[in-house]
Amino acid sequence: MKAWRLAVIVITASTLIMVGGALLIVWLASRYQGPSDVREWVIESDTMSPTLKPDDVLVARKMDPFALKRGMIVTFRNEKGDVGVSRIAGLPGDRIELRHGVVIVNGKESLKHGVGLGPSSGGVELYLSVEQFPGEQGAHQIAEHAYDSIPEVTVGPGRVFMLDDNRYAWMNRYRSAQYSGLPGPQTIRAAAITGRGDDISIATKGDRAGQALDLPASAVGQ
Repeated sequence: MKAWRLAVIVITASTLIMVGGALLIVWLASRYQGPSDVREWVIESDTMSPTLKPDDVLVARKMDPFALKRGMIVTFRNEKGDVGVSRIAGLPGDRIELRHGVVIVNGKESLKHGVGLGPSSGGVELYLSVEQFPGEQGAHQIAEHAYDSIPEVTVGPGRVFMLDDNRYAWMNRYRSAQYSGLPGPQTIRAAAITGRGDDISIATKGDRAGQALDLPASAVGQ
């Protein structure tokens, strides 16, 4: 089967592409290889940086969209068939908020500590932290600029709450949606999830080929 690529749509201030209530800003290209339950997706933005960087190839394996756990990196489709990638922070029925940069789920704070300077995003210098959601098996890195807050929400039935690892970019989209009165980037339908991220199979420079997506739980030790 020939490789194929999704059309890339330029998002301007007047053009918002909505995905089941979430803004789609990660564009991926798919290359079908091997079993039908495995796909490779080329990352085309920095919204999941530092975990996934532009030109990384994400291996995603087909999964039951209702066998979901906090901390999973998943791919999902909107009604038009466009594909995005993000990380699950909240499950149906969860109460979730962001308080001064700390994700709180059902009243329990995520573990988090800073590890230094990270990459810039849109010319803004970001800071790296290691984070572990309540109930997450491992840990992951995030990039942020400020310790932001959003009010507590309850995740609706059949939906999941998504947070990108580039928390700075995610917060910008959240504020834009709040200002415009449009649905924000935070929740999608669980049934729209198509696969779970397995590893980074190929990186531009090859130095991260086959690297695991996330960190062991011990990485978040205070």
